[in-house]
Amino acid sequence: MRPSLIAATAATAALLALVPRASAQPPAEPGAFSEEVEVRVVNVEVVVTDRDGVPVRGLGVADFTLEVDGVETPIDYFSEIRGGQVLAGGGEGRLDLPSVPALVPGESVGTSYLVFVDDYFTFEDQRNRALDGIAADLGLLGPRDRMAIVAFDGRRAAMLSSWSGSAVELERALGEAKGRPAQGLQRLSELRQYERDAVVRPSTSGAGFELDPDTKAYVLRLADQVDRMIDGAAATLRGFAKPPGRKVMLLVGGGWPYSLLDFVGADLRARSELGIVDGDRLYRQLSDTANQLGYTLYAADVSGNGARWEEDPGAASRFEPGSATLALARRSERQYSSRYLARQTGGRALLLGDAERPFANAVADTRSYYWLGFSPDRGWDDRRHDLRVRTRDGELEVRSRRDFLDSSRSAEVTMSVESALIFGGLPEEAEMTVELGEWRKAGFRKMELPLTVSLPVDLLTFVPSGSGLVADLELRLAVEDETAQRAEIPVIPVRIETGGPPPPGQRWTYTVPLRLRRQEHRALVALYDLASGRIFTSEIRIAP
Repeated sequence: MRPSLIAATAATAALLALVPRASAQPPAEPGAFSEEVEVRVVNVEVVVTDRDGVPVRGLGVADFTLEVDGVETPIDYFSEIRGGQVLAGGGEGRLDLPSVPALVPGESVGTSYLVFVDDYFTFEDQRNRALDGIAADLGLLGPRDRMAIVAFDGRRAAMLSSWSGSAVELERALGEAKGRPAQGLQRLSELRQYERDAVVRPSTSGAGFELDPDTKAYVLRLADQVDRMIDGAAATLRGFAKPPGRKVMLLVGGGWPYSLLDFVGADLRARSELGIVDGDRLYRQLSDTANQLGYTLYAADVSGNGARWEEDPGAASRFEPGSATLALARRSERQYSSRYLARQTGGRALLLGDAERPFANAVADTRSYYWLGFSPDRGWDDRRHDLRVRTRDGELEVRSRRDFLDSSRSAEVTMSVESALIFGGLPEEAEMTVELGEWRKAGFRKMELPLTVSLPVDLLTFVPSGSGLVADLELRLAVEDETAQRAEIPVIPVRIETGGPPPPGQRWTYTVPLRLRRQEHRALVALYDLASGRIFTSEIRIAP
């Protein structure tokens, strides 16, 4: 997990010409925005096959059971999509619920394919074979399909194409992706150096599960690298949160290890010694985001059969040096991360030859499925809930997402702000101004400075409360340093209270001290008005 770059401490506020009372409050109850989100349907795409993997068609809503946290839940909406079209007679259940797809029998169903290209772990030739495969299969795009392409180099995400159905435009973007530097050779060199150093490392036999310094350093570096990729992919999903139709992310990756300690052949008990997060706890960051936004993940591991990742003949590990066992173990760790992400979201892991034609394989798997929807009892608490879809006869294989997050409006606003920091998209409000005060030293390589937000009072929404009026706001600060590391986005609740309608033309100001590393930062300041749903934003540069 990334260390926080920003710490918001007790802030001060002043409201000119009003009763000067602004105070932090507990998170608002859902009532402030419940009309917008209270009855949204959770959509679940379901693929059903027999034991031989042959798709099963013609099932109805009565053939399925849906369980949330182990309790059977009514299916509010059901339709079968076959060959990219809604079957006649589909669309059973309530159609008056928000978020129910507007499907008309006989019409095509659009799918939004978000392509995430990993430039950090991939080798150029392996990555480009997959990109060539996508380009060759663009003719598979349906009349209502669209694709967006994002490349990530371990630091910054580059949007090469926003949503488009134009094969010409997408082919141009894929060509641009092929021309980007690929850093897989650096990752391989780091592994080879670690293995060469193993030859001269003192033996740790008999030392229990403690790791030698070189292994610690390599595992910590690898943990940061994999975390960067997962964070980048999750942020990309949040940046493309609400496209129409079915939502698919196609991950073109270089093979991210699932268990970092297994990857180096270390005892898993060393996890607590290093304080790292790996395995399902690490990859849940991405699968949770995908399930929250309704994306199915198709994870293409373009590292192929792993020939480039064969260990040096002199490698020292708990396996025999250079053994096929070690190569197989590491290959399995890379492939298992793809399998995990696909399993959690109802997609497929695309390995070996399948990874060279990732789009064609994803299209084949997303053209025919059952679309279920249900309206859960919402807690607005951002908790994860287990989700299981089965057929009543129990004889068929069912593939679908494994959970969903009961996301709050506040969490959605945070996602929008993070997306705007990375890709843009939230228009800045000229009426809101942000000013920085003088910075001062605040420890080793740290600085502290005041940030002041100012906004015309008459832009805010006040509601009756007791003998006066209140406006409930949330201030968010999304910060990215010069190495593109981003902090957790703090949410600062603020309540403004006044005895009567605020005078027009006056401005509200709020000052919060920031503590940052002493280097240049880019920041997006967002002020969310809970009553109106309006978001005011402004982007600034912070430099010592």
